[in-house]
Amino acid sequence: MLIKEATKDNVSPKLLFELGRYLKQGRPSVPAQLKKAQGCFKRILALLNAIKKPTPEQCCLKVKVYQELLASPDKTKRQEEEWKYRMKEALGEAIKSNYAQALYLQAKQYISFTRSSGNSSKTLKWLEAAASGGDWDAKAFLGFLKAWRWQSGNSPTSNKATLAKEGLQEIKEGILHHSLAGQTALGILWIEGYPVLGGEKNEKKGRFWLERAAQRGDKDAIEYLKKH
Repeated sequence: MLIKEATKDNVSPKLLFELGRYLKQGRPSVPAQLKKAQGCFKRILALLNAIKKPTPEQCCLKVKVYQELLASPDKTKRQEEEWKYRMKEALGEAIKSNYAQALYLQAKQYISFTRSSGNSSKTLKWLEAAASGGDWDAKAFLGFLKAWRWQSGNSPTSNKATLAKEGLQEIKEGILHHSLAGQTALGILWIEGYPVLGGEKNEKKGRFWLERAAQRGDKDAIEYLKKH
């Protein structure tokens, strides 16, 4: 159904992006088709670049497309430099409007579920601003941080359990709103055996959520599964 819809002349760039990710990742019974995926991503850019005044949402989609292209192993140095420039340009335009998803994408350049770099306080402010603006991935990510603080002992003893439970609820709400960050977060919580889930590790449940997120192209889920 996805492939059939994506072949139409008036296809939605968002739908085309989902197809591109689908082709790039493949499925257990369907091998990845990288060239076709690249074709989808480049077609999206052609559609969006034809729009004189793209919306913040369209700018964010451009950013995601450039991220996918930059992950290509056969890109040239010239392509890499151009794509990075265009990505920064598109993200900057979306941030001017204080668009929630753009703020989340900005934060994600410096933090993931497995690493962080740069100014952590500034990154946290971007996440909080994105969550306040209604971005469910940002809400789920912040929920994970609350659960992580309980695990790591970085929260005051009196409220660490309460914060962790609030965080778990935010992750679950994110999943209900199709958040890939929410799926990745819950998968990691199960595999690591976080106290908020009773402290018992459950690899089967963890991989279920991580694989769902990875199949839709979530880089954190893909990276985590490669290491585990």
